[in-house]
Amino acid sequence: MRLATRCVSLVNLVFDEVASLRTNHLLLTTRGTHQARVFESHPRWSELGKHFTLLDPAHLDELHGQIYALKAGGAPDSAMLTIRGLLDAYQTPSFIAACTELHIVTRAIRRDPGSHGLLPHVDPLWTAAHLVAGDQL
Repeated sequence: MRLATRCVSLVNLVFDEVASLRTNHLLLTTRGTHQARVFESHPRWSELGKHFTLLDPAHLDELHGQIYALKAGGAPDSAMLTIRGLLDAYQTPSFIAACTELHIVTRAIRRDPGSHGLLPHVDPLWTAAHLVAGDQL
């Protein structure tokens, strides 16, 4: 079996979920992903880009710091507070965990049902895991 047939694009999964939800989401990425315009250069951006809210440079720097704290083994609590603040600042109901370290945060949210409703999100790693397992989403 060719490797390409077994690969899953996390970016494609994000676009598939955004297409099915048709709501606005705060796109949370590292500086590098933002600067490379990974999402904005996707073929479905012209169709779905209106459902993505991008961070301004100051907020991107703040998030980038939180991501690197997670990389260093930090607990997700501080990142959750930052994300909550960003959702409020951008008046956006949901976020996209477009960095693999943010999966640490979404996993913590899923473990605490009280916070899940406060921090709705799209997590392509979670989606991929459930697709591979054959779960219905």
